[in-house]
Amino acid sequence: MTMSKDQDALITALLFVNEDSGSLVIHFNGFEDSEHMDKFATKILKKIGIEYHKIDDISDMPKIH
Repeated sequence: MTMSKDQDALITALLFVNEDSGSLVIHFNGFEDSEHMDKFATKILKKIGIEYHKIDDISDMPKIH
């Protein structure tokens, strides 16, 4: 699947800021499927200079749904 601007336009973000700890959590929603999510995460994190690895690639942690 190739990502399109139309697909990415459906993505929304919710930001949680904790000024006391200096932390920011960003929750993205609206992906077509897990492949779309993975490509979006790789693209956006690469743009800001952060290397992205899926948790499945680096850990055998159980999934919580």
